[in-house]
Amino acid sequence: VMQYGGGGENHNPWDFTDYGDSQFTEETVELFRKYAVLHIRLFPYFQLLADRLGSAGLPIVLPQGLAWPDAGMHTDDTYVVGDDLFVAPVEEAGATTRTLTLPPGDWVHWWTGERATGGAAVTVDAPLGEGPLYQRAGSIIPLLRRTVVSLSPAEPGVDTWDSDPGPLNARIVPGPGASVALRSGEAVTAESAAEIVLTSGSSYDGWDVEVWAPEAGAVTVDGAALGEGAEGCESCVVPGDGPWVRVVLRAGAHTLGVE
Repeated sequence: VMQYGGGGENHNPWDFTDYGDSQFTEETVELFRKYAVLHIRLFPYFQLLADRLGSAGLPIVLPQGLAWPDAGMHTDDTYVVGDDLFVAPVEEAGATTRTLTLPPGDWVHWWTGERATGGAAVTVDAPLGEGPLYQRAGSIIPLLRRTVVSLSPAEPGVDTWDSDPGPLNARIVPGPGASVALRSGEAVTAESAAEIVLTSGSSYDGWDVEVWAPEAGAVTVDGAALGEGAEGCESCVVPGDGPWVRVVLRAGAHTLGVE
């Protein structure tokens, strides 16, 4: 699944043997690791899509043209994962920009938080390691916690989901229809940033949510103001850059307001 393709004798990014054009470097490994970890952290999202595949027959990944046939964008490489993640890979060696046409609706750039409306061709920055990846406005992407690097048991010192599910991370772009419910009962609804409902379940022992709210000035939890705190706090707003407001909360059901 996570394999480097193309020509040459070797496709393993951790093998630094000189195969001419196929030689990889430490930078290659770091970029591979970044996307491999993101792929692992998306496990709750993929699990929902697998359930949908079994019940409704909808594929997990669809080409852009098949997902939005009326938009007339039948490209060879752009695709959507589920309904909420749009991907436009950079295939040209050395390129640091990518021209694309977003699907209908509004989309938020995964790495920068910039919001854009679909329907017109645009050229966007695509630095190495941060290729065009967009989340649909009015959606919630559930993820595993930030420190997980493996789903399965591993050697001592390796942080795995199997040994400790930890808090549920959710990346939220509020809007109509923004709702997600996991097999284990955890659920989030966020049609407005001012009222985000968190429902507890049986698998995760807390919350670590990111809300797209560029104009946010205050955060409340269950009607009370929530203050700032450092990484590792039990219930606080963790300061960060960009339009994402990160809130860490103890396990349980909560109503979160970001205004």
